[in-house]
Amino acid sequence: MDLKYPIEQLNETLISDIDSEAKVLHHEVSQNTNKTKDKHIMLTKGAYELSNPEFPYEIEGPRKLHSRLITQSNKLAIKSHLQELEEHNFSEKNSLLSIEEINHETNVTVDDLTIQPQKEKAKEMINLIKYSYRAYNVERPIFFIKKGNWRNRNPDKDIINELQSVLDSKDINTQACYKTAFLATHALRSQTNIDKDRISYCEGMAVPKYGGIPNQHAWLEVDNQVIELTWQWSGPNPSSSLYYGVQVSWKKVYSKMMDRPTYSSVFMPDEEYYSQPAVQRAIQEFRDK
Repeated sequence: MDLKYPIEQLNETLISDIDSEAKVLHHEVSQNTNKTKDKHIMLTKGAYELSNPEFPYEIEGPRKLHSRLITQSNKLAIKSHLQELEEHNFSEKNSLLSIEEINHETNVTVDDLTIQPQKEKAKEMINLIKYSYRAYNVERPIFFIKKGNWRNRNPDKDIINELQSVLDSKDINTQACYKTAFLATHALRSQTNIDKDRISYCEGMAVPKYGGIPNQHAWLEVDNQVIELTWQWSGPNPSSSLYYGVQVSWKKVYSKMMDRPTYSSVFMPDEEYYSQPAVQRAIQEFRDK
């Protein structure tokens, strides 16, 4: 791809079209998870051939600061790009306007994304999870499929209002679902009169309001109903999103979160967790203080 890319961190979604010249369709600049450096979100198009045209998408091998998802599906590309924009807390209204403005390049409108029936969306989600396992040996999603189930998405408005009254806005990070779900669960358990047995921290697979690639995700449930705080477009009442996962005992969650220097999935083995560069940097920064 003959494009000039930024030197900072970049998440790119590339539409593979062998007849197209390389071009940037949409480009936004956010900040990384720790809000210390710029991070670029790009939707591009160009003559990049997939290794197997039958695959729904491919993830290019890791390069320093640059991740790239490639797909021949214009609709999946738009969904994936919108996921990135939502996770990086961009305006939903402005993002959707940008998608409409590039309709001449993608032939995808916002209506194309919103009219998809929930059953079709759920089938697509499960198929993409299975594909990620076959293509990239991503095992944890398969664990959630075997152990979990579809989660209900109709939380009580009074519960949402009570949660928002006790949860500090600084505790909500749209790029950090494990942190946000943990702090929200802790706030409800410690600062309200809601019976603790009604409150659950959950993990599993999810896709947000406009669909896309299923993410490993964490959320809060009260009375077995999902409350979404990480994805701002989808929550707090995530009626258009999909969740498949499990409730986790608070004792296990609290112990794991307190034992680790950063927030993470409680199902991630310690060996995998401590091998991550971000975790190693966090440990070193703590030692240097």
